[in-house]
Amino acid sequence: MITRTVSKNPRTTRGHLVNDLQRAGTKVTKATISNTLRRQGLKSCSARRVPLLKPVHVQARLKFAREHLDDPEEDWENVIWSDETKIELFGCFPGGSPEFPAAALNMTKLLEWLLGVSLVLAAWAVVSFDLLELRLPQSYREAAWPMPLYLLVSFGCYSLGTVGYRVATFNDCDEASAELLGQIQEAKQDLRKKGLKI
Repeated sequence: MITRTVSKNPRTTRGHLVNDLQRAGTKVTKATISNTLRRQGLKSCSARRVPLLKPVHVQARLKFAREHLDDPEEDWENVIWSDETKIELFGCFPGGSPEFPAAALNMTKLLEWLLGVSLVLAAWAVVSFDLLELRLPQSYREAAWPMPLYLLVSFGCYSLGTVGYRVATFNDCDEASAELLGQIQEAKQDLRKKGLKI
């Protein structure tokens, strides 16, 4: 059980393993867990410390936040972030927290598209095969038959146009680039002070 748990979630601590085993009715010490994992060829390690932000970085981020505080939500959909951090609201251990109930109501773009396509196909089937016995004129049914092909071609054109527009209007972030280069230089100087050759 110990090896399986650690293999599934490498961030599991000895304390969590001790608690899990106690709930299962087995009492062990942290030393026993360490010895068991060591015999299985697994080693423990501590998470690397991330350097704290310097005052200049804090001020720059605060300034950025204030400048964009009133930006509409649509503007943020076109932003590509340089770093992505996974944040879990209810802990990071499997089975340790319930899912957020409202999350089920949030539809992904894929689900939105699938719902839209399903509705269009349902309407097409109703008209083409006269499923509701609406007794529409034959000309309506003949016009509806090639409609999926037209929609597919239109979707392809729309997709190509959207990609082309986004590429053409993509802005370089000169300020962010300069800030990142400055941070790299500071990190190099800090490492040189500690005796590392770069």
